[in-house]
Amino acid sequence: MKKGFTLIELLAVILILGIIALIAIPTVNNILKEARRGAFSSTLNNLNKAIEEKCTMEQIKNQTITTQYTITDGVISPSIDIKGDLPDGIITVNNNCEIAFTLSNDNFTGTKDYNSEIVINDYIIEKEIYTEELLNGTDPVLNDDLIPVIIENNGTVKKADIYEKWYSYEEKWWANAVVLTDIGKVEDDGTILEDSIESYFVWIPRYKYKLFNMGNYNSVYSSSPNGNSKTSIEVIFENKDIPVSTGTAIGQYYSHPAFQAFDANGIWVGKFETSGTTSQLQVKPNVKPLVNLDVKTIFNSSYNYQRDNDSHMMKNTEWGAVSYLSLSNYGINDEININNNSNLRTGYSSIVHIHDESFTGAYGTNNSTTLPYNTETGYLASTTGNISGIYDMSGGSFEYVAAYIDGNLGSSGFTSLPTNSEKYFDKYSSESGVTKFNNRILGDATGEMGPFYTYNGTYSNNWLTDYAYFVDSSLQWVGRGGYYFSGFLAGQLYFDRMPGSSYSNVGFRIALAIK
Repeated sequence: MKKGFTLIELLAVILILGIIALIAIPTVNNILKEARRGAFSSTLNNLNKAIEEKCTMEQIKNQTITTQYTITDGVISPSIDIKGDLPDGIITVNNNCEIAFTLSNDNFTGTKDYNSEIVINDYIIEKEIYTEELLNGTDPVLNDDLIPVIIENNGTVKKADIYEKWYSYEEKWWANAVVLTDIGKVEDDGTILEDSIESYFVWIPRYKYKLFNMGNYNSVYSSSPNGNSKTSIEVIFENKDIPVSTGTAIGQYYSHPAFQAFDANGIWVGKFETSGTTSQLQVKPNVKPLVNLDVKTIFNSSYNYQRDNDSHMMKNTEWGAVSYLSLSNYGINDEININNNSNLRTGYSSIVHIHDESFTGAYGTNNSTTLPYNTETGYLASTTGNISGIYDMSGGSFEYVAAYIDGNLGSSGFTSLPTNSEKYFDKYSSESGVTKFNNRILGDATGEMGPFYTYNGTYSNNWLTDYAYFVDSSLQWVGRGGYYFSGFLAGQLYFDRMPGSSYSNVGFRIALAIK
């Protein structure tokens, strides 16, 4: 009686065959590669010999020596009698019939100088760095300090391959990069552990926007805002090397001023509110921001953070640049969720049903009230509605920005601003006042968000009902974003007047202007 194989025996045979294949395939591939290398080497030697012989005959016949041959798609010109598949490239011949060339096919490159032997190397295709056509040349600017990364939805950070697609503003996926700690490293699989990361940054490309409101308001209405001013801000990315757009009327394009001060194709903005210490700043999620600093200390700490990358305290126009991009088709195009974590942890978001119900809003620390940045709810507190955007621009701690009234430095700690520091500050008219929104700077996301209304006992804009108090002579510095209990008054369009002195609930954000 014949007996067949059992299932276990068949599995064993398959396993053995698999092991043999794993061993054999690389060996076979190496054999094939060496065979191709040998054929390539023979072709080069035959070419070299044939051209030497032709040159010699030209000398004997007292003919003009052919000094260059070109091979394109396997065809050599001028023609020469030689068989086989010829690699592409250029061959040159000197008066001594010595030959030099660089020739390549899909597998190898062969090079030879006049007085040397043929050298064969594997052919390496030069990859092009990934760029997005939409950005018109304003793609992220990187250096050794900034490592490009892709942040997965669960918060895992992996080093990006800059030759592959790693961002897409068309798909609302903004470019991210990290700065490593002094002992930080990239793991073998490309993962960068949280302990290795000092700071997270997000790229804001240079752009112009279509003017939608000239912001010429100097009073408020004594009624509630209706929200009918909100629109999608039209943005076109533009390279710094093209002429600046200087629109002066609604419907015309205006180059956003945030980028012009640094003559840059964009800025890197802290992904979260700044944390750490004044001597070692950090930008991290799930930590308490650095607060209780006056503006002078904030400015100096930010300025000294990374001088080679032109680090600085975020300006009001830069806050505006982020806000406008968030309210375009390349961002969330809506109000972002408030960070209502009452422990002031960075990157948190209120759960959806308590987003904006009141002032003061709902706040706390447990997951029935607030959730971190790497959750579906957390994404709603991002400028993109996904994990690639910028967080903490609504709620968390208030944020000072580098913007003040001309001639009045308040309680900032400054008696005068540092020499040649003009580009690091936004300066408002000395005539500014609480409701004199007409003293706005176009692009700073203040006056253009009108008209303005008295709402729930405060002044609010007509876009997102965010709090709206302009700087005046008594409170000279601009604050943004609101506080964790600000409820519906918080948002990326929130702006307030502050004295510049230190508070336990006021932080700041860093920006980098790498050229």
